[in-house]
Amino acid sequence: MFTDYDVPDLWFTLAGDLRPILLEAKILNADRTVTVNQGQLSAWRSTGLGQHKPAAWVAADEALTAFYYWSHVDFLGRLDASNATVQYPKLRIPDSRIEFPEVRQLALHVLRLAPNQALQPIRAAIPVSWTSSSPGAAPGAEL
Repeated sequence: MFTDYDVPDLWFTLAGDLRPILLEAKILNADRTVTVNQGQLSAWRSTGLGQHKPAAWVAADEALTAFYYWSHVDFLGRLDASNATVQYPKLRIPDSRIEFPEVRQLALHVLRLAPNQALQPIRAAIPVSWTSSSPGAAPGAEL
């Protein structure tokens, strides 16, 4: 078990790939923020010394009716701009997030990006709200 603040919640590899996938998972607060701890904030900002910065963040609302994905790069502005001194600051989620109505769509998105240079975001062709009929949906993919 890791006790370091800079180790993301999800750390895994896919079969046949030695590169780890690091994701931070959060529950979205009612005000559309996520709560981080001060250790994560200092380790994962642009100037942070964290050795295990997540490639991306995933989140769900408290009712588990909406699921979100955003890249760490897209969240750096929020991390870098925070001057919070409280132990558990709240940061607004980035505007560039992708929202999914079901967790299996979020999981499919993560798996689709995994072989693509360790989860670098695909910006063009992925709409903010994604359905199986949206551009960029995998042909024949059942969601």
